[in-house]
Amino acid sequence: MTPAQLILKTLFMQVFLIIIKIIFFGYLNISLLPILIIYYLLLAAAAIALIRRFGPINYFEAFLAMFLWAVISLASDLIITSLIIGREVYSDWHFWLSYAVVLLAMLIFHKKQHVEIRKALK
Repeated sequence: MTPAQLILKTLFMQVFLIIIKIIFFGYLNISLLPILIIYYLLLAAAAIALIRRFGPINYFEAFLAMFLWAVISLASDLIITSLIIGREVYSDWHFWLSYAVVLLAMLIFHKKQHVEIRKALK
Protein backbone atom coordinates (compact mmCIF):
# COMPACT_ATOMS: atom_id res chain seq x y z
CA MET A 1 0.00 0.00 0.00
CA THR A 2 1.47 3.30 -1.05
CA PRO A 3 0.63 6.65 0.56
CA ALA A 4 -0.95 7.81 -2.70
CA GLN A 5 -3.22 4.76 -2.74
CA LEU A 6 -4.20 5.37 0.85
CA ILE A 7 -5.03 9.03 0.27
CA LEU A 8 -6.98 8.51 -2.97
CA LYS A 9 -8.97 5.56 -1.72
CA THR A 10 -9.68 7.30 1.57
CA LEU A 11 -11.03 10.37 -0.21
CA PHE A 12 -13.10 8.23 -2.58
CA MET A 13 -14.50 6.23 0.32
CA GLN A 14 -15.42 9.35 2.28
CA VAL A 15 -17.32 10.82 -0.66
CA PHE A 16 -19.14 7.53 -1.11
CA LEU A 17 -19.97 7.28 2.60
CA ILE A 18 -21.27 10.85 2.70
CA ILE A 19 -23.53 10.21 -0.29
CA ILE A 20 -24.87 6.98 1.25
CA LYS A 21 -25.53 8.63 4.63
CA ILE A 22 -27.26 11.62 3.06
CA ILE A 23 -29.52 9.39 0.99
CA PHE A 24 -30.42 6.96 3.77
CA PHE A 25 -30.67 9.36 6.70
CA GLY A 26 -31.93 12.38 4.79
CA TYR A 27 -34.42 10.90 2.34
CA LEU A 28 -35.28 7.34 3.38
CA ASN A 29 -36.87 5.98 6.53
CA ILE A 30 -33.86 4.33 8.16
CA SER A 31 -36.02 2.78 10.87
CA LEU A 32 -37.52 0.29 8.38
CA LEU A 33 -35.70 -3.04 8.53
CA PRO A 34 -35.30 -3.64 4.75
CA ILE A 35 -33.84 -0.17 4.24
CA LEU A 36 -31.57 -0.64 7.23
CA ILE A 37 -30.28 -3.97 5.89
CA ILE A 38 -29.61 -2.44 2.48
CA TYR A 39 -27.80 0.45 4.17
CA TYR A 40 -25.45 -1.81 6.13
CA LEU A 41 -24.86 -4.12 3.17
CA LEU A 42 -24.03 -1.16 0.95
CA LEU A 43 -21.59 0.22 3.52
CA ALA A 44 -19.91 -3.16 3.97
CA ALA A 45 -19.69 -3.77 0.21
CA ALA A 46 -18.10 -0.36 -0.38
CA ALA A 47 -15.56 -0.91 2.39
CA ILE A 48 -14.72 -4.41 1.17
CA ALA A 49 -14.35 -3.29 -2.43
CA LEU A 50 -11.98 -0.48 -1.56
CA ILE A 51 -9.87 -2.30 1.02
CA ARG A 52 -9.37 -5.22 -1.39
CA ARG A 53 -8.04 -2.74 -3.98
CA PHE A 54 -5.04 -2.09 -1.74
CA GLY A 55 -3.82 -5.59 -2.54
CA PRO A 56 -2.24 -7.81 0.09
CA ILE A 57 -1.57 -5.79 3.24
CA ASN A 58 -0.52 -6.72 6.74
CA TYR A 59 -2.55 -6.05 9.85
CA PHE A 60 -0.61 -2.88 10.70
CA GLU A 61 -1.53 -1.36 7.34
CA ALA A 62 -5.13 -2.49 7.75
CA PHE A 63 -5.35 -0.86 11.18
CA LEU A 64 -3.71 2.29 9.80
CA ALA A 65 -6.31 2.48 7.02
CA MET A 66 -9.11 1.78 9.52
CA PHE A 67 -7.92 4.52 11.87
CA LEU A 68 -7.52 7.01 9.03
CA TRP A 69 -10.94 6.22 7.60
CA ALA A 70 -12.61 6.50 11.00
CA VAL A 71 -11.03 9.88 11.82
CA ILE A 72 -11.69 11.38 8.40
CA SER A 73 -15.21 9.96 8.40
CA LEU A 74 -15.98 11.59 11.74
CA ALA A 75 -14.60 14.90 10.49
CA SER A 76 -16.42 14.77 7.15
CA ASP A 77 -19.68 13.83 8.87
CA LEU A 78 -19.29 16.74 11.24
CA ILE A 79 -18.48 19.19 8.45
CA ILE A 80 -20.54 17.98 5.48
CA THR A 81 -23.16 15.40 6.42
CA SER A 82 -24.51 17.22 9.48
CA LEU A 83 -24.62 20.45 7.48
CA ILE A 84 -26.84 18.85 4.84
CA ILE A 85 -29.14 16.62 6.93
CA GLY A 86 -28.84 18.19 10.37
CA ARG A 87 -27.13 17.37 13.63
CA GLU A 88 -30.01 15.22 14.85
CA VAL A 89 -28.44 12.39 12.85
CA TYR A 90 -25.98 11.97 15.73
CA SER A 91 -28.81 10.86 18.00
CA ASP A 92 -29.54 7.82 15.81
CA TRP A 93 -27.57 4.77 16.95
CA HIS A 94 -27.65 3.34 13.41
CA PHE A 95 -25.43 6.24 12.40
CA TRP A 96 -22.83 5.22 14.98
CA LEU A 97 -23.18 1.52 14.20
CA SER A 98 -22.32 2.27 10.58
CA TYR A 99 -18.77 3.13 11.66
CA ALA A 100 -18.41 -0.28 13.27
CA VAL A 101 -19.80 -2.02 10.17
CA VAL A 102 -17.28 -0.31 7.90
CA LEU A 103 -14.33 -0.94 10.21
CA LEU A 104 -15.22 -4.59 10.79
CA ALA A 105 -15.67 -5.18 7.07
CA MET A 106 -12.23 -3.67 6.48
CA LEU A 107 -10.60 -5.79 9.17
CA ILE A 108 -12.18 -9.06 8.16
CA PHE A 109 -12.05 -8.81 4.37
CA HIS A 110 -8.69 -7.18 3.56
CA LYS A 111 -6.29 -9.28 1.53
CA LYS A 112 -3.99 -10.69 4.17
CA GLN A 113 -0.33 -10.51 3.25
CA HIS A 114 0.65 -13.62 5.20
CA VAL A 115 -1.93 -15.69 3.28
CA GLU A 116 -0.61 -14.42 -0.04
CA ILE A 117 2.96 -15.24 0.99
CA ARG A 118 1.92 -18.79 1.92
CA LYS A 119 0.21 -19.22 -1.45
CA ALA A 120 3.34 -18.00 -3.26
CA LEU A 121 5.57 -20.47 -1.38
CA LYS A 122 3.52 -23.51 -2.44
